[in-house]
Amino acid sequence: MKIHKLKYLYIFIFILLFNFGSQGIDINTYTPNLSDLKGNQILQFQDSFNILKDIENSNQMRSGYGAQVYNSIVSSTVLINSHFGHGSGILINNDGWIITNYHVIENNNNSYNKNLSVSFCPLETGKDINNQKTYVAKTIKVDPKRDLALIKLNHISNPLINKPAKLQSTNESLSIGMDVHAIGHPNGLYCTYTYGRISQIRPNHDWRYDGTRKFTATVIQTDTAINPGNSGGPLINNDGEIIGIATFGDKNAEGLNFAVASSEIVDFINNFPLIDESKEDISSNDTNNAWITKKKDNKWITKKNWENTNCADDYVSAKDTNNNLINDSFSYDIDCDKIIDLIKYDQDEDGMYDAIFIDKNNNQIFELVIVFDTHTEGQYKNKDYAKYYYDENEDEIDDHLCLDVDFNQEIDYCEELS
Repeated sequence: MKIHKLKYLYIFIFILLFNFGSQGIDINTYTPNLSDLKGNQILQFQDSFNILKDIENSNQMRSGYGAQVYNSIVSSTVLINSHFGHGSGILINNDGWIITNYHVIENNNNSYNKNLSVSFCPLETGKDINNQKTYVAKTIKVDPKRDLALIKLNHISNPLINKPAKLQSTNESLSIGMDVHAIGHPNGLYCTYTYGRISQIRPNHDWRYDGTRKFTATVIQTDTAINPGNSGGPLINNDGEIIGIATFGDKNAEGLNFAVASSEIVDFINNFPLIDESKEDISSNDTNNAWITKKKDNKWITKKNWENTNCADDYVSAKDTNNNLINDSFSYDIDCDKIIDLIKYDQDEDGMYDAIFIDKNNNQIFELVIVFDTHTEGQYKNKDYAKYYYDENEDEIDDHLCLDVDFNQEIDYCEELS
């Protein structure tokens, strides 16, 4: 087809040159305008221009169009860690909403993870995603039937770096054979780019995972590679718009991969209710709920939910650590086992606690220290925040720092301490 078009173009150019040359026009200096052409010449010229445009676009795609798409979306693509593995997701607004698949956040007991850890793909080539900030997100909407979930960052990321991706609202612009791109984390190979084409659009398509319940949604069939770890990641058109999220592949056939279409995603976001946390079954006497658990680098870190303790709030003892006749350290036995597991410290003796030391396993080593401070600049200026220092291996050296930047008792992001 391309050879035929080029042949046609060369013949047309020859005719043009012959006609202009026969009229005594210097073909080395003269470039014709449309006003110089009449009738069929105008149509031929326009057809030839369209042929050249198609060739140029094709060459542009081969020479790096995919790189442009990747660079426009990669820093909005995330790695989602849950109890049973990891998956992908894509940031869709400035409120910190991230769309993904339900099976990415699902547990093996027909429930789902309510708290998740999220890291953004770095824009810089070769940079390790494990060295990125780890944000904390909570699940706010689920649709198990269409395999969709919406999670929300506790703290909004940097909008100048992690720009929300544009989500197409309909499938009208989709056509068979159009180019599509995907970014995800197949088999733990983080932030991987793949490229392919739309093979078919399949409304009300049914599928299952290993004989489990049936899913149904309008899906985009594509030969773009989708492997475990890609689930929940964006399927993107040439304009950098999200047309679906990569969901599953046929294990028995190469090149048969599927993405839930963006029309289903938009309907899910607009018409499904937010999760009502007040209806969650949480008992204050359940010791498993006494600790708020967060994910970090495939390990789970915890902090005590002091609102759900089942012992008296009175301290066991008070000390004057600087010998000025003012008590500044207060020890507590939270679980009533006659072992101190919490110390509150008022360093400046102003009646406000500046730090809390926590020994969650009663071995007299404080695995978690919470330090309270006040922002001195930025959007939270003069507002309080909290730093969480974790000593996970109990060697009395802090391994990890997490921040609650808006002081809402939820960790917003974490980073390693070298």
